[in-house]
Amino acid sequence: MSALRRFAIHPLVSGSVALMAARLVSIVAGLATVSIVVRALDGAAFGFWSALVSLTTLTAG
Repeated sequence: MSALRRFAIHPLVSGSVALMAARLVSIVAGLATVSIVVRALDGAAFGFWSALVSLTTLTAG
């Protein structure tokens, strides 16, 4: 409980902790967004290559 009182007494400290938490959340959200975009691009590339392979197979056959 004393740690909570210290944070309440020192708004600068609690502000910096909140800022660090906000940065951490934004970093994690950014990584999740990048991961989703990479997966989407990977899926699109896979779809493109599979369509290309099936097209060449159809034209060759």
